[in-house]
Amino acid sequence: MKAVLLCAGEGTRLRPLTDTTPKAMLPLDGAPLIDHTLHWLRWHGITDVAINLHHLPHAITGYVGDGSRWGLRVWYSHEPELLGTAGALLPMADWLTEDGKPFVVAYGDKYMQADLTALVEAQEYSSSIMTIAVHETDRPRGAGLVEMSGSTMVQRYEEKPDQPFSKWGNAGLYVCEPEILALLPDAPCDWGRDVLPKLVRSYIVRGLPLPGLAMDIGTPARYELAQRLAEQPGAIFVDRDGTINEMVPQEHVTTREQFRFIPGALDALAILAQKSEAPIVIWTNQPAIGRGETTQEQVDDLHDWMVEQIVAAGGRVDAVYVCPHAHGTGCDCRKPAPGMLLRAARCVNLAKSVVVGDTRFDLQAAWAVGVRHCYLVQTGWPLKSYPEQTGGHRYTVTTSLLKAAHKMVEAQLV
Repeated sequence: MKAVLLCAGEGTRLRPLTDTTPKAMLPLDGAPLIDHTLHWLRWHGITDVAINLHHLPHAITGYVGDGSRWGLRVWYSHEPELLGTAGALLPMADWLTEDGKPFVVAYGDKYMQADLTALVEAQEYSSSIMTIAVHETDRPRGAGLVEMSGSTMVQRYEEKPDQPFSKWGNAGLYVCEPEILALLPDAPCDWGRDVLPKLVRSYIVRGLPLPGLAMDIGTPARYELAQRLAEQPGAIFVDRDGTINEMVPQEHVTTREQFRFIPGALDALAILAQKSEAPIVIWTNQPAIGRGETTQEQVDDLHDWMVEQIVAAGGRVDAVYVCPHAHGTGCDCRKPAPGMLLRAARCVNLAKSVVVGDTRFDLQAAWAVGVRHCYLVQTGWPLKSYPEQTGGHRYTVTTSLLKAAHKMVEAQLV
């Protein structure tokens, strides 16, 4: 799949930093922002990237080269005069339309920890001309605001309105059909100011609330926040049923009486606590709550007791995340959806994190948000264990959580 990465902006609000360095080359956690972005694009199946350039272009071309370092093919569109965020696509039109497939547009000044694959899939199953990622914004007067109907159809778009009318802001991430290029003005133009306000009145445009980070670094305060987030350590996310405790056939474990630690699980959590300062998070689907078979309070009581046993054995649990929804409710937190992982994204760096689980759903949730180190234990339901398609992502199969903990220590992941 192809993507356009918009990197031509001059970054005037970040001067003097951008006097000598393009925004996309500003450092985050020891590497330029563009390094994080290209890793993220490749992780989500992008193979070809076009980058538009204007301000200090050689800094980007000299670092990125042909993109092979990231497993990508990269080419460049040089703009002697700025063409705008939408106009930038016009010189690329032949390249973007030659395969007749949708393409991604991403902003090069954003630090991303979001599920791009979900956005691509939403457009694949849509009749819209484009799907835009939206998120709840804390800066409604400084963002492009999006008003959607219940079906996620965008009804109104306004860039930096005087009077806010929605909680949803443009996250700066789009999946577009090739036909959209014929609708762009043959002149410099921006998505937010010139294209989207008119497009939503005449064509079907979808908005997809996308959990996770899509943070622009365009001001000193935002750049400082992105630096802090990127420098956060990773976490260790451990599934519960089938990984920590034994499964009960045809039932969900909701009481202390049902709960049995898998042999070695307590030792594994103690090893992780002793060898790592990374947060240890237990995350679990508990659909029995949504079906009314138990209560949130009962599950919380079980988890309080579980954590007491883990601590008594020398372990540590920094958080327990629960999805209480029944299957088929469309929530964004039930695995394989990555909502529980994204809940932690403002506290930990997901790319540095580790996930241990017993089913493909744990792995799929991890891969959706760029978790690069995954372990699949063989103590849960074997028929669910091995994912049929991995999208090129790797995982390690181990016999148990204890074996996974030893492998993490050996690999210096913790």
